[in-house]
Amino acid sequence: MRRRWPLALLVVAVVAVVATVAIVVTTRHGVTPFIGRPNWTPPAQTLLASSMAKEPVQGWTVNLDGLGLPADSKIATSDDAAWSQPLVGTLDEGAYFLAKTPDSSGSRWWLVGVDTRSGQKLFAPTELTVGADVPKCMTNGPAALLCLLDDVQNAVVVGSTAWVVDARTGAVTYTGPAGVHVTGDRSVHPVGIYAVATTDGEGVYGVGPSAEPTWFVPGDGRLPGSPTVDLVTSPPTQTTQGTGDSTSNRKVVFSVVDGSVITPDLSPQRNPRSAIVYPGGFAVHVEPAESSPSHTDGVEFFDDRGKQLGSADIEGSFAPFPTGLPIVTSGSDATVFSPRGDELAKVSGYSDTSTFLVGPTLFVEDSSRYETAWRRVDLSTGTTRDMNCQTSMEGFLGSDGAVGVFERGNPNIGLVTNGIDLSSCEVRWSISSPVGSFRDVWRANATLVRLSDDGTALSSMVGP
Repeated sequence: MRRRWPLALLVVAVVAVVATVAIVVTTRHGVTPFIGRPNWTPPAQTLLASSMAKEPVQGWTVNLDGLGLPADSKIATSDDAAWSQPLVGTLDEGAYFLAKTPDSSGSRWWLVGVDTRSGQKLFAPTELTVGADVPKCMTNGPAALLCLLDDVQNAVVVGSTAWVVDARTGAVTYTGPAGVHVTGDRSVHPVGIYAVATTDGEGVYGVGPSAEPTWFVPGDGRLPGSPTVDLVTSPPTQTTQGTGDSTSNRKVVFSVVDGSVITPDLSPQRNPRSAIVYPGGFAVHVEPAESSPSHTDGVEFFDDRGKQLGSADIEGSFAPFPTGLPIVTSGSDATVFSPRGDELAKVSGYSDTSTFLVGPTLFVEDSSRYETAWRRVDLSTGTTRDMNCQTSMEGFLGSDGAVGVFERGNPNIGLVTNGIDLSSCEVRWSISSPVGSFRDVWRANATLVRLSDDGTALSSMVGP
């Protein structure tokens, strides 16, 4: 045994040196040094099924005839491409769109669905209504679509008509008067794949199978600014609203599936303030209660049932745009946390409007520079690397893990879709559309779906 001591001491010394070097490296990158990284796993993410290393080509294609639409139809909600928003939503591999056919009364409006794996239509077009006004449609749960059309007289909503459609068969399961509306009180909004209805100063309602309000959570009726899915992690099933108390910014966390309120297991010496949800849980910004000996604000982290997982003494506000992780900002700086409250990295010059996550890497636009500049923050090590970007990486649609796909512009100036190498920032390919084109690109699970320039065909974008 005594003969092995020198070897054991050598091993300990080597480990100590390696640990010291690791701390020095992270410090040089401007990231808080850690003695031992947290045992963190990135949130589940969906990568594009096809390689985007080279300019994608057309995969499957389905035209008006294949969808079962009249020949003079268009997959659009307006004759002006700049105002057209035909995508209703996606459910797993299904993508749903509105289409219009010219009619003497305005337009005939249709709901169509496409299996994005094969390009086959999911059902025969479902005709909704005839007229000049566009129905507002969205998903409402894993198997239903909801469409609404308000009856507006003298700028007042006097009633609404609803169509509830089976997302698998296209069958209309209910049509008639609705208890929720497009605008005004009980106006509908998507949260993940669910529809909810809000009334300012009153609260949030669920929407039932006959377009009626169901569960109710009292509050200020104001949802977060970006309540929709972030395209990479799983759709949210929880959201927040204010309590309705004008003297407080406290938030209520609740389920958009059944309206159940999640009460966090807070310390009695902490008062809750704002909150943010993300896959697997939520975080609450807290301040000391009057009886607390502490004078420090903090953030407490919970699972989706309200069980506390961790806490951090930190001041600031939550980054409002979804990235799949809780991020606390203070001025131009940000701290990235794991769902259980582990501090993963500190980022200076943080821009919360242009941030996305791919695997364990957070991509952040550097707000401290005038020229385009991005950073790669490896959350598994806490290190940051600047990227010399010559193009914008805003409008993130998804990635294959190595190349990201981004979309910018609009029909008034032309739409540009870029494939950018996420390690070097090199533009691998670029697709442009002319001014006035109806072309658009959407993400449906692991597939990119493109609308043709004339708005008459859908196709998948796949690697050559």
